[in-house]
Amino acid sequence: MDTPFQDLPEATKNALLYGTNGEALTMSYKGQKHEAPFEGLVNNIARRYEQTESQWSMYDLDRFMKDTVCPDCHGARLCNESLAVTVGGYSIYDFTMLPIAKALDAVNKFQFTAKEQIIVHQIIKEINARLSFLVNVGLDYLTLARSAGTLSGGEAQRIRLATQIGSGLVGVMYI
Repeated sequence: MDTPFQDLPEATKNALLYGTNGEALTMSYKGQKHEAPFEGLVNNIARRYEQTESQWSMYDLDRFMKDTVCPDCHGARLCNESLAVTVGGYSIYDFTMLPIAKALDAVNKFQFTAKEQIIVHQIIKEINARLSFLVNVGLDYLTLARSAGTLSGGEAQRIRLATQIGSGLVGVMYI
C-alpha cells in the first residue's frame, strides 16, 4: 500500500486496472482473508456505468472516464491495413467522415471496371438506397461517423424511420 503506482511492476498495474482474468487473489481486510478474482478498476467502473439507471451515478462515474484519441489510428478506430483499402479514393474512415449528402454524391461518382461492377453492383445499390433514405428524411448534414449518443431526439427518430423504410417491410398493418 505504500508503493507509488508508477513503481509497481507492470503485471501488478495491469491487474489493478483490468483485473485478474478470473484468477483468484488472496486478499485480507481487518485480519480476515478472502480469495476471489479481482474485476479491475476499469472494468468495475465500466460495468457500474452500463448497469446503472441513476443519472447521479452516471454523472459521478463520468469523472473517471475520458475520451482520448488513439495515437496509432488517430481516432479512425481501424488498423492501418484496413485504412489502406480505398474505393473511389476514400478509405472507410474518410467515407464515414463525409456528410451523408456528399457521401451519396461520392457513391454515385464511383467508377468501376466491368468486372468490379459485377462484384459491387448490389453493394452500391444498397448503400445508395440507405443514404438516399437519410437524405430524404432531412439528415443529409450528418456524418456516418457520428455516434448515436450525440444525436438529438428528432435526429434519432428520423434515423429509426429511415431504417424502417429501408428494411422493405411489406404487408404491415398500422393501427
